[in-house]
Amino acid sequence: MSATLAAISETLNRAVTLVCVLFVLAMLSISFSGFFYMVVTGDALSWTYSLARLFIPWLGLLSLTIAFWHGEHIAMTALMAVLPKPVVRALHYVNTALVALFAGLLIWYGWDFFMKSRDIYMVSDTIQIHAKWVTAAVPATGLVLLVHVLCGANLLDEKSLAEEARALAAHEVDNRP
Repeated sequence: MSATLAAISETLNRAVTLVCVLFVLAMLSISFSGFFYMVVTGDALSWTYSLARLFIPWLGLLSLTIAFWHGEHIAMTALMAVLPKPVVRALHYVNTALVALFAGLLIWYGWDFFMKSRDIYMVSDTIQIHAKWVTAAVPATGLVLLVHVLCGANLLDEKSLAEEARALAAHEVDNRP
């Protein structure tokens, strides 16, 4: 992967990570405001849970792209460690094609889902959120994933897996929580 493409993919991953962090902070702020309001007044705000949960599709889908960029897939990592190098190389290409196909389908069908979305979420009497806010997460995730694939990021980066295994075996890294 060229340095420019790697930089594009890394910058995009950092931006997506920042967006996810901001969404988590927004969810926590909304939830905390509902809790604080209930402690102070004794009444519950009806809209805090409904509003906070609208961030969940974004977090779930965008975090998928972050995990992909980091090559975080336990089953794949374990499988790659036991397979011969030619098979790993072949699976690398199959994996890249499948992820690109998946990203393309997210974009294609996600865009249609987004465009046909007409619902309004009634968070409260005064707060209404268009369903497009939620449905936009699908094509956006596909786009981010496709950029990562086109820039060369993948789940089966055998070099990094080998380096990680060597570092663990040499006790250079402690992977315990």
